[in-house]
Amino acid sequence: MCALWLAALVRMRREGFVPDRDLIVALTADEEGGEHNGAAWLVEHHRELVDAGFGLNEGGYGRIEGGRRASNQIQVAEKLPLPVRLEVAGRGGHSALPAADNPIDRLAAGIARLAGHRFPLRITEAVQGFFARMGDIGGNDDMRHAAAGDFDAARRLAANPYHAALMGTTCVLTRLEAGEADNALPLFARATVDCRILPGEDPDQVLESIRAVLDDPLIVVAPLTTPRSAPPSPLTPRIVGAVERVTTELWPGVPVLPVMTIGATDSQHFRRAGIPMYGVSGLFLDVTDARAHAPDERIGVEAFYEAGEFLYRLLRELAGADEAGVLSPES
Repeated sequence: MCALWLAALVRMRREGFVPDRDLIVALTADEEGGEHNGAAWLVEHHRELVDAGFGLNEGGYGRIEGGRRASNQIQVAEKLPLPVRLEVAGRGGHSALPAADNPIDRLAAGIARLAGHRFPLRITEAVQGFFARMGDIGGNDDMRHAAAGDFDAARRLAANPYHAALMGTTCVLTRLEAGEADNALPLFARATVDCRILPGEDPDQVLESIRAVLDDPLIVVAPLTTPRSAPPSPLTPRIVGAVERVTTELWPGVPVLPVMTIGATDSQHFRRAGIPMYGVSGLFLDVTDARAHAPDERIGVEAFYEAGEFLYRLLRELAGADEAGVLSPES
């Protein structure tokens, strides 16, 4: 999106287009670089540079299902990331004399219990709207019923990992570290658990749930960051209408769906500072070919150029509004 935003601005400049509003482009270290970098740093230390009425960022993508474009998404909310460290200390010693309190054994037993735990389902406002629209478009009765508060339908939908992540907080083991030598009893065993918390849920309650599931006072549970929630962005007709018009121009019949993303973007820092952010890209991805964070992550060539046209047209649509805007490919 860095390349696509810059290409759109170069094209507008060559065409002599003069917006009647300020356009701020923030090309920063992304959320992978840590909260001390990028958007969080800008908002905290140089708010005047990004003091905008709203912003556009990654986070919303087009969905290809069964070989056809099924929907174009606009992200208005996201789950809250909370990395957690689990750690057990040991006394060490020679491996020829096994001890009953081996920290690897204790940690392994605890994370086995955690792996089988599922947090309660809850349908947020953004997900309710998504299910309602998708249910009508695709004729999915379970989605329609879940949107109306039927938790039997929600539990059936939760058999799909994506739908389950939309409706519940998740905690998954991502890293393990233990021991110092092949012939020594370990002095420590550590695990990192990556939690993604539904908007509106209390991170402290999630930590208490983890401790309860581990059921071992010797496993120390400690958050690696201080989680701070961000409010959802309002579905402003000016923004949603522009996305719908450009989507219809390029892909007639493709609906625009507001969504809560299950991952995290730097939009959270702007939302927390009172700047509504909308994740929209026009990049269409096949839902059966998910490659985010994989070694072979990629997008299609056609999708790239189509997204460039989409963002250019969207930018021109919004450049005549009466409030300042920020464009942010990775915020």
